[in-house]
Amino acid sequence: MRDDRPRWIELLGRAQTGGADEVLAAIGSPPNDGIAERRVGDGAVEVQFVRVIALHCLAEYEAARHAAQSLLQTAEAIGDPAWVCVGRSYRVLEGTLCPENTVETLKSDTLLKELTEAEGTIPEQGDPWTRSLAHIGVGRCYLHLRLYELALPHFSTVVELAQTDLPALAPTVAAAHMNLCDLHMRWGLELQRVGAGAAPEEHFATAHRHALLADRMDSGPEGNVFQSTANLYAACMASGEGDPNTAVTAISEALEHTGAGVRRSSRALALLFIARACYRAGEIESALHAAHMACSALPPEAAEPLEAAVHYTRADLLCRADPTERSAILEYGDRLALTMWRQRERTVALARWMQGMQRIRREAEGIRTMAFTDALTGVGNRHAFASYLGTLTAAQIQEVAVLIVDVDDLKAVNDLRGHRAGDSVLQTLAGVLTGHARSEDLVVRMGGDEFAVVAGNLSIENASQLAHRIVDAAAGALAGVATVSVGVSTGSAASIEDVLLRTADEAMYAAKRSSGGAVRLSTPNVASPPPITYAAAAVERVTRIELA
Repeated sequence: MRDDRPRWIELLGRAQTGGADEVLAAIGSPPNDGIAERRVGDGAVEVQFVRVIALHCLAEYEAARHAAQSLLQTAEAIGDPAWVCVGRSYRVLEGTLCPENTVETLKSDTLLKELTEAEGTIPEQGDPWTRSLAHIGVGRCYLHLRLYELALPHFSTVVELAQTDLPALAPTVAAAHMNLCDLHMRWGLELQRVGAGAAPEEHFATAHRHALLADRMDSGPEGNVFQSTANLYAACMASGEGDPNTAVTAISEALEHTGAGVRRSSRALALLFIARACYRAGEIESALHAAHMACSALPPEAAEPLEAAVHYTRADLLCRADPTERSAILEYGDRLALTMWRQRERTVALARWMQGMQRIRREAEGIRTMAFTDALTGVGNRHAFASYLGTLTAAQIQEVAVLIVDVDDLKAVNDLRGHRAGDSVLQTLAGVLTGHARSEDLVVRMGGDEFAVVAGNLSIENASQLAHRIVDAAAGALAGVATVSVGVSTGSAASIEDVLLRTADEAMYAAKRSSGGAVRLSTPNVASPPPITYAAAAVERVTRIELA
């Protein structure tokens, strides 16, 4: 684990336990355009992620969305797929929480498309912490959208990933258990509203188990606040069984232990379950009082299932106290809850369809990559060459350079060191070529030990310089085992197939005849090369191989 990782984990814990303002002051304000942080190496993405979480904890969702966008840009600049997924998922999450968003900007199909795309980019290998954060980001999005079935595997994966680096990632494991507790609590509350039999209690029992597991974790310097919250949730989830008066006492003591720093939503949750326990004990007035206090404690950003459960419990208790006037209103609420649940199930089906489409797209891209990639070296093959040729021709590029690169005496390497050594030479050369070609150029293995570099908008002078750099770099990378010869030809894109490949190939053979390890440029009317006679050079290199 990196040396600075504990600092970021500690700041995240502080932000999530009431110290968000303090954390923002500690990390400082972002640059106006974010460019400075995008140019920074170590710590750039971490500090931006801490900023996202701190702003989220302060319910400043619009600012958090902008911070997530900056995080995404930085992650894309450094090429870290896990952090890219973190940035994309939190941009979705904070965007859905922004109060000024309209129905048009919150279309479920648009959100789900972006979310499933982010989900598909979570890497299967790499740093456990950043991969855990990626899963948490996607899981929190699904949880906010009430798609519990889709959030569950992400939070479960976090527990497994973070276990690989204990005790350093103990706070991450504890947070994952609290996410699982929150998930099952919300799931149970919704199922309870639609009359799902014993299913709600099963989810409450699972939530209770995860709260206890979170409570037992050593979650760092802010562990006391974190563990007291876990203890409060555990008391709430266990309140449906046993003596109701004991349950009221346990929740009340846990709520008092959390102190003034407890979140309003946690206080509302505690009062909700106190109200339910009081009703089980036959204390209707106390239950109504607790339900009224729960409604008052709800923050604007409260989770929808919790908000609905709190208001429904108060309405239900009022009906039970005086059923003459309110039963019709309560019946309407029941039907509305059932309609919302059915809509949620349709959204789950849509999300699963989108997940399937993303898997199909990734598989199709993988098949295409395989079809256009040389299996041994990882560079393009002749299919890739034909496709690139079509692109250049369609663009009517008038100045294209073709470099034909061939290994000198690869057969000698194969004979003396074996074909694995020969394969290693080809793979090393492929790395040299891709390292020296521009990002818009194409590197292909034409067959055997022959490669081609095709570069659009490259003059003969620049192509010659590139060829010499390749020869020198290959000599160094192959450490005397082999050298390469390069032939260079330039012309229009339309002439690649009929002229440039032939003339570059002829120039390459001319380089070989000069003893190899050289560059030759094509000249007009170059005759077909005579049989290759570079035996002396071959003997010299074979001797070098034997001595090695």
